[in-house]
Amino acid sequence: MIELLPSWEDNNKLGGVLIQINQRCQNCIYNNCQNAEKVDTLYECPYGFNYLKSESKIFFGILIPDKNPSKQKRKSIYEFPDCVITKSAFDNFILFCRNISEEIEKNITNEKDRVINDYVKQNLFKENLLAGIKDSINQNLSFFHDYQQINGTINRNINVIIREKTKCTDEITDDILAKCSQNEVAIYYASQILEEKLSIAKAMRDFSWLNRTSENKRFSVHGCVLKYVRMYKSITEQKSIRIDVLGKSHQEIIKNPKAFSIIPHTFIDNAIKYSPKTEKITIYVNDEKEFITFSVKSLGPKITKREYTQIFVPFYRGEFAKKVEEDGSGYGLYVAQRIAKEHLNSLITVTQSDSPQKNYFETTFSINIPIE
Repeated sequence: MIELLPSWEDNNKLGGVLIQINQRCQNCIYNNCQNAEKVDTLYECPYGFNYLKSESKIFFGILIPDKNPSKQKRKSIYEFPDCVITKSAFDNFILFCRNISEEIEKNITNEKDRVINDYVKQNLFKENLLAGIKDSINQNLSFFHDYQQINGTINRNINVIIREKTKCTDEITDDILAKCSQNEVAIYYASQILEEKLSIAKAMRDFSWLNRTSENKRFSVHGCVLKYVRMYKSITEQKSIRIDVLGKSHQEIIKNPKAFSIIPHTFIDNAIKYSPKTEKITIYVNDEKEFITFSVKSLGPKITKREYTQIFVPFYRGEFAKKVEEDGSGYGLYVAQRIAKEHLNSLITVTQSDSPQKNYFETTFSINIPIE
């Protein structure tokens, strides 16, 4: 334990925080202080220094002024003013301790803030959350492989039907689908939508497959967005929703298209899901100097202030969103945000108007995609 005053400990002299051992005590040949007998009794040594015994230690080398000091004490006070204990000395020490305490508290607070900020920035709280409920996730997503196999069968069969009907040997395009029946096109795109949703579920179980840079290739962001507009055409027609695609974009990026596609799919899927019937969805894709701007604007349920960050937390669904649409996984935006941060070095943002329209609010999800 650190003491304020010099003290004896196991036949050794130790300096204090408030007063250090003076030279005279250091070279003392008498060491009378070591043999103090009475507790809480103030003694004076041959050099004029005071010493006293507490319950556990003997303190020495201090100068406590009195009304009638001895000749040796007067001389010691004159020669060793740093050893004098006065009220001002204690006040200064208390002030010193208070400043140190405040500085320590400030450093602790700053360190806490730094650790928390790093924790949040690195998504560690989400990782720890997912780690804690990993078994539950696997159990709730146990349908994944079954659905994947079923959808794989549907996809293969519809592709065979379309290829045989149109004599197509290459990629199935819009021109090829134009030759097919409405039911065939609906089945084809329904299978594509399910495949996309299964990709998000797969990411929740194991995000590592999205990190494969070996699958990176060059593709058009604008073309990727248009793919989902076509994919959801039958659903938008059922709800009489019009989709306008605005902006000019010809830039391409080199990324894992399966990972990136989760972002436009989530934006468009949510816009269609939560938008009321007969309304309009505006998609904006435009080339800027250093990035491609992509946003989806639609009418949607109210997002409260605290939900602006919570909607990106896995399995969280907004209070008003659940009233508009009961079904929902609550992890689409979480996966999309992770991809934005880890793959694109960007961030998904959301804004919403303050004025309601038919109990809905104009909502815009946006992201700036860096052009490398």
